[in-house]
Amino acid sequence: MHEPASIIYEHAVDPFLARAALDKLRARARDALGGAAAAAIGGGVLLVAGQAAVGLAATAGALAGGVVCLYARADRSALIARLVRQRSAYEIADVRRAAAVLVTPVTRTKMAAVIGRLVLEADGFEPSGAALAPCYSRIREYRDEFIAVAFHLARPASKVHPTAVALLDRLLTHATMSPLFNERLPATQVRVALHRAQLAIN
Repeated sequence: MHEPASIIYEHAVDPFLARAALDKLRARARDALGGAAAAAIGGGVLLVAGQAAVGLAATAGALAGGVVCLYARADRSALIARLVRQRSAYEIADVRRAAAVLVTPVTRTKMAAVIGRLVLEADGFEPSGAALAPCYSRIREYRDEFIAVAFHLARPASKVHPTAVALLDRLLTHATMSPLFNERLPATQVRVALHRAQLAIN
């Protein structure tokens, strides 16, 4: 049986191809929005002019264009979120801007608080959640590493690379690909993830 996919072994995306895909999705969203606006205006004019059948068809086209625009924007946002996890994509301006949000003092403090809370829950000092019960043994196993990462995240003097926060977010939230939650993945992958995050924090 093959080992499940893991956040530890995610493949990198070619930055050149990623940039082209982002540009294509931006153009698709822009064109769809422009077409939807034109169809909506045309449909409104036709409805006022008494051309109900054609006007309704144009209105339906406007709705379709709006849906295409929303899907294109969602796909673009998802790709940027994926690219934030690899340093080689930071040459793309949109990726850099999205990454910068991950290392604001507020975001770092929140991430550190989440990690601290999980450690306290795993040790029985805070009420535990049934959904998180499977991960508590792995948190206890690597308690020192979790505490160290949380400390350095919250420390104002630390220089935190966005990839560290992106990786920790995946570790703490991705139920199927995180070795913290998926017991089919080796527990040692938790240590690997924490070690990688620590290396991205100075």
